[in-house]
Amino acid sequence: MALAVNEFLLAHPKLQVQFVLSDDTVNLVEERIDLAIRITNNPDPNLVARKLGTCHSLLVASPTYLARFDTPTHPKELEHHRYLSHSRVNRREWKFAKGEEEITLELTSQFTSNDTTALFNCTLAHGGIAMLPKYMVDEPLKTGLLKTVMSDWQLPVYNIYAMYPSRHKLPLSVRALLDFLVAKFSGQD
Repeated sequence: MALAVNEFLLAHPKLQVQFVLSDDTVNLVEERIDLAIRITNNPDPNLVARKLGTCHSLLVASPTYLARFDTPTHPKELEHHRYLSHSRVNRREWKFAKGEEEITLELTSQFTSNDTTALFNCTLAHGGIAMLPKYMVDEPLKTGLLKTVMSDWQLPVYNIYAMYPSRHKLPLSVRALLDFLVAKFSGQD
């Protein structure tokens, strides 16, 4: 997202953007935030939500971790692994599907964080298996720093939304950024 915003700013050099990163849900009105990008399947009904795309997740681990603890081939085998979870997405419940088979596991993670980057870094440092957004792990998968785990099992898919408090009070610069993001991510599901 930061690269897309940077591209927008290159085309609009007089605009200024304060880019705040947080995996916590903040109150846009109280925090005076014009636009938020949220990955969820349950957008806040008190906000205007415009879908930008979808976020696919992958289970990943470092080759070093997998060499040490073996590679699980079935979700139930995760009970014998160190898995890293996001406190807002998969802290206690992980869902998997394969054909008609659906499995929901209730797991207690040894390491939980509200920050996806922290999970990513811990995974790179051989800390365990994590469910991370595909866009975040594409490059480390290509270079071999990470490997996919149980890629034949489908994980939940989330929507990516641009969210803002009101259609009527949206500044023109925010409207321009929103339109840019919608066009930029159109068809990238």
